[in-house]
Amino acid sequence: MFQEYIIAELIIDVKTTGVNKVDDLDRKINKTEKDTLSLNKALMASTVAFAALGATLGKVAKDGFAYSIEGREFKLISYGKLKMAVPKKATLLFDNGQYSGYAGCNGMGGKYELSGNKIKFYSGFSTMMACPDMKAETKFRKLLLEVDNYIMRDDILVFRKSKEEILNFKMQ
Repeated sequence: MFQEYIIAELIIDVKTTGVNKVDDLDRKINKTEKDTLSLNKALMASTVAFAALGATLGKVAKDGFAYSIEGREFKLISYGKLKMAVPKKATLLFDNGQYSGYAGCNGMGGKYELSGNKIKFYSGFSTMMACPDMKAETKFRKLLLEVDNYIMRDDILVFRKSKEEILNFKMQ
């Protein structure tokens, strides 16, 4: 559209001032084409860069280790290989060395340390409401303290004790 505007403007100039403007027309068209080409290349490079960035955030590296769990919330979906129902509202949110969430009906939180894919949770706080399924909540908090590493599989966070999967979460 920009080129069409320049061409129309120059045709009007040629008609009103004479043939001398034809060379100006060629120069302006060539410059406009070069500018358009440069802009297209810059847009293409930006698109590729943003796509690459988006593909790496929260995705899996070759060893299954996630680039970052910081600032993300996860919902508990299973106790690894244990055949036990999980609390409906069991979640964890990670924020700058602090975790918080729900064990089902009680709130909980504390500190954690990350080093690569190694993670260590420290006992923290928990509210003390009487809940219908305290067994599942207690199991969740107990297993969390046993975790020593994690991997990501797309949007699934897997907490492990050595190589044994003990807690599985889905990114929210």
